[in-house]
Amino acid sequence: MGIRAPWMVLVIGAAAATLSLVAPPRARAATATPALPCTTPALTGSLGATIWHYQQDLAQQGQAANSPGEAQDWCLLLRLLQGQTGQRDWTADALYWKGLGHYWLSTGAYAAAVGAFDQEAQYWTLAGEPTWGDADEITANSYRPVVDLYAAEQASGPSGPSGKYAPANGTLLGYYVQQDPAVGSFPTAARIAAAYDGRQPAILLYYVDWGQSVPAGYLTAARDLHAALEIALQPEQGLGPVLSDGGYLQSLASQLGQSGVPVFLRFANEMNGNWVPWGMQPAPGDPTFAAHAARYVAAFRKVAEVMHAQAPNVAMVWAPNDQPTTGTEAYWPGSAYVDWVGVSAYLDASAPGQPGADARQSLLANISWIYDHYAAKKPIMIAEGGIGHYDHIAGQDVTPWAQRQLDAFLAGLPRLYPDIRALVWWSADKPAASDYTLSNDPSLLQTFARDTRSPWFLTSPTGTSPVRYNAPRANPVPADASISAYVHDWHQTPARVVYLLDGRQVGTADTPPWTLSLQGLAAGAHTLTLDAYGPAGHLDASQTVTFTVAGFTDLADYGWAAPDIRALAAKGIIQGVSPTRFDPGAPVTREQFAALLTRAFALVPSNSTSYSDVSQSSWAYADIQAAGTLIPSSGSTFAPTEPISREDVAAALGTLLSGSGQGTSPASPASPASVLAAFQDASSITPSLRPAVAVAVSAGILRGFPGGSF
Repeated sequence: MGIRAPWMVLVIGAAAATLSLVAPPRARAATATPALPCTTPALTGSLGATIWHYQQDLAQQGQAANSPGEAQDWCLLLRLLQGQTGQRDWTADALYWKGLGHYWLSTGAYAAAVGAFDQEAQYWTLAGEPTWGDADEITANSYRPVVDLYAAEQASGPSGPSGKYAPANGTLLGYYVQQDPAVGSFPTAARIAAAYDGRQPAILLYYVDWGQSVPAGYLTAARDLHAALEIALQPEQGLGPVLSDGGYLQSLASQLGQSGVPVFLRFANEMNGNWVPWGMQPAPGDPTFAAHAARYVAAFRKVAEVMHAQAPNVAMVWAPNDQPTTGTEAYWPGSAYVDWVGVSAYLDASAPGQPGADARQSLLANISWIYDHYAAKKPIMIAEGGIGHYDHIAGQDVTPWAQRQLDAFLAGLPRLYPDIRALVWWSADKPAASDYTLSNDPSLLQTFARDTRSPWFLTSPTGTSPVRYNAPRANPVPADASISAYVHDWHQTPARVVYLLDGRQVGTADTPPWTLSLQGLAAGAHTLTLDAYGPAGHLDASQTVTFTVAGFTDLADYGWAAPDIRALAAKGIIQGVSPTRFDPGAPVTREQFAALLTRAFALVPSNSTSYSDVSQSSWAYADIQAAGTLIPSSGSTFAPTEPISREDVAAALGTLLSGSGQGTSPASPASPASVLAAFQDASSITPSLRPAVAVAVSAGILRGFPGGSF
């Protein structure tokens, strides 16, 4: 670029290329309390006697499967407790709202059901049992209307909790393949590609029982595929052999440590369920519950201590099931022992004995409890999971339903849950529930392959996503922005969304993530509206937001520099003094230029650099440590707030380009004097800086002024 004095002010910082549209999804407000569809009944004797009467009738209505009658009794009981007496029984309130919520759910009154479940959760908290309403809150999240808008931004650094093998941004894609006949226990790249439409694994999942060594074929398969290995280590004989182990654990650590393969060790997973020998038995509330949880914690810590000490390539994964939630936190081993938090999460169209009962659930809602409780602590892994395309309980193919659910899940995952850093798909059949196999359902596989080709989903354990999706309110967007959305309503996903920019329709979308490309937006404030329509064309949800376009309106007299200013701002190297003002005529200080060099060339701070006039508390201290030696200075002082001269700018860039600094580029010109002879004031350039200045001039970075002066 041509650099002229006076130059532009450089306010250095991370660029904000995101659209600030909504509050973070985890901070969503609860639905308003639904109105009770009954009036307070008259007392028949004492309050207690009246409550007893309706409780008895409630039991009779339940035996008769009379849902409307049950709902009427729930409502009258709530009125009795909350109406005329002023007395509160928090547990009773919670139970009555629970019953009313499930009734409204069965009748399709979804908004009322969500409100009732939110009320239930509040009353359980008042009753001193804050987790007892978690299951119904997860159900409420499946029906709660949500409209969240996002803009794609260049991923400039890691986000969320760090962890061994956790990508800076993105979700590692993995598979369980042992029961997929199209792949087999020891997959090759060719068989994986053929079975999963080219989507290679970053992780392979295998199961190993306590006491067994890891089969060599598992390690070889992972090594040949350049994948990490997830080992589900299961103490099928209970926790006793783990706590009394005298040698197996050491042997396993030695084997895994010497394998050279990245390993996720998921020890004793789904411990919050009663279907595994090491699981939650007895249930919370039993006098021995705490002792059993303590035994589990001790066993997990024992495994983690050995692995951390002897197998540094092993990441410990603590992985409950997505439900139940009550009691799960008692099994938490502690942050020092856990590298990742995992979860088992499946979505089936039916529940056991209830065909079609779960068809309106949401896999994203099902994992909300785990994410809300642990994403701030550790990277999250869906350690195994899937969406069934054949429903064994109902005995029917549900592929179209599974495709809609899969679209919503894979589009919503990077937006709602950016700290879920791995997804391992269970590509196999579970005859008692559903078939989740990808390779035997071409339609589902096509949906899966299309959705996971988003740059967010990673097929290498060392990969990272070049983009991320953010929705903070305060940050501006670039003039060209890619907008997407997470939209969830009564229909699970709407049939169509319509975007309006400043009141004018600018686009429509009919599949998640409802992408809209905005180009050439004028700098300043705008409004964006998303309207979501159901299958019958009814407006089900809407969201209007205000955002600011990050564009500078004061570059009209600087046409020669405007493209470079916008390019550097888009990369996060420079910012204006406000979202719409750059102040291009202001001088640049020496510390600002040091910061520009550090960010533009990713320079590394050096402890060997020290200046008496640069304090460690200065905002530019690290930048000067990295780039200060490239910028000419006088001895032990740097003069950080002084304007930088053109020859110092040229010398710093020339040093980088010549390869004598931390950068590499073309060789220095054979004769700096001949290069600089084109300038009538060449003799005023400091002699010691002339070779580096000549490099910058030869590279076309500085051209001087019209008339021939430098």
